[in-house]
Amino acid sequence: MNRARNFLIIEGIILLLLAMKLFTSRPGFIPAIVIAVVFSALAANARNNNTTARSVFGCVGGVAWLFIIVYVLTTGFFWLALIWPVIWLAAFYRRAGASDTPENARPRARAHARKNEPRDITNEATDTSVSADKSEATLLSRDDVLDLATLDFHASGNQLTIKKAAGNTTIRVPEEVAIRLNISTANGLIRIFENPPVLDGHDIRFQSDAFESAEKRVTIVVSVDTGNIEVMHA
Repeated sequence: MNRARNFLIIEGIILLLLAMKLFTSRPGFIPAIVIAVVFSALAANARNNNTTARSVFGCVGGVAWLFIIVYVLTTGFFWLALIWPVIWLAAFYRRAGASDTPENARPRARAHARKNEPRDITNEATDTSVSADKSEATLLSRDDVLDLATLDFHASGNQLTIKKAAGNTTIRVPEEVAIRLNISTANGLIRIFENPPVLDGHDIRFQSDAFESAEKRVTIVVSVDTGNIEVMHA
């Protein structure tokens, strides 16, 4: 849509420059238009039996139209107005052909196939480190999976914070990992292991037994505007 609009804007500017050039730099252009229109009308309205007058009017009008054509053809903006659509179409089809090459089509196909698959956010949550044992990730809106089995645990414990606008979130907890949770969702269901699910919960807390003494322990804060949050055993 933007390309078509830009094309029309540029073409309109070229035509405007063409008209300005003809009316300002061609002294005989306006009189030629007047003569051509007037004598063509006279020739058309001449009586059928007055062939001489009709022929004269037609010849004068034809000569005037010939001068108009010469004026237009000898103006550079006229040819630019013709060439510009050809250039635009050639560039358009070249871009369209490049975007349909196998090299570009395969990544798009793979991205489309992965669009609805849950995303593993373990690395995202741990790469944006606030400190050695605290991490925070603000994610795009889609379904995510946090697998604690691949988390790099610290002796002092880990802390993860996940914030996003929408999408389901699944947290997989291995048996040897102790967790402390603070979960909030404005529109969604919260399910923590076998506990009863909570709808639209705010500051829902959970802590594993012997959390403080566990060798692998992590505090997780999840805040989602819209989406379900499930904590499950790995």
